[in-house]
Amino acid sequence: MDYTVIGDAVNLASRFEGANKTFGTRVIAGEETVRLAGDSIETRVLDLLRVKGKDTPIWTYEVMARGGELSPQQTLLRGHFLEGHAAYLERRWEDAAEKFHDAFQTDPTDGPSQIYLERCKNFREAPPPEDWQGVFTMTTK
Repeated sequence: MDYTVIGDAVNLASRFEGANKTFGTRVIAGEETVRLAGDSIETRVLDLLRVKGKDTPIWTYEVMARGGELSPQQTLLRGHFLEGHAAYLERRWEDAAEKFHDAFQTDPTDGPSQIYLERCKNFREAPPPEDWQGVFTMTTK
């Protein structure tokens, strides 16, 4: 037998796989999956992504561990990153960069912190338009 899976959820999962490569993460989940999983997983907000082929952006999260199983280092990393992300959405580029730097110091292999540090640098030099909502548009699958 030969099976094929189709549909919006499958398409979105495929886009998340590509985003994993961009962010240097292992597992990305959308907001609905995170909501349904509840306390069974530990996550951190990753980005408000508009994936290729979609108009509406979706909040994405990195799945970091099973529920209640974050290491002390992961807990510290997540705290710094979330503070940086909040500052980023408020356009406080210097504050955000400082927190992302703290996260990166906690884990020098953290891809999301590296990406956000670069975005903060770019936005300091060329701020986004006034109507910017924090959306990042993925241009690749």
